Amino acid sequence: MRETVDRLRQSQEENEMISRRRDELEARVSTLEADYEELLGVLTSCQVPDETDMFLDRENNSRRGS
Repeated sequence: MRETVDRLRQSQEENEMISRRRDELEARVSTLEADYEELLGVLTSCQVPDETDMFLDRENNSRRGS
């Protein structure tokens, strides 16, 4: 009987530890998601020109020079 109680206690302690670790990891994931969203917003606000814009700029500049 004593062994069963000891195993139950150990199992409960392990479950509590796993639960705390899961909570810590979920908090970390939430932080990383927020950081990712912030970085994505910064990158999209930079408005890097695509190839079409760069081509049109070259065409317009070459017409002005001729």
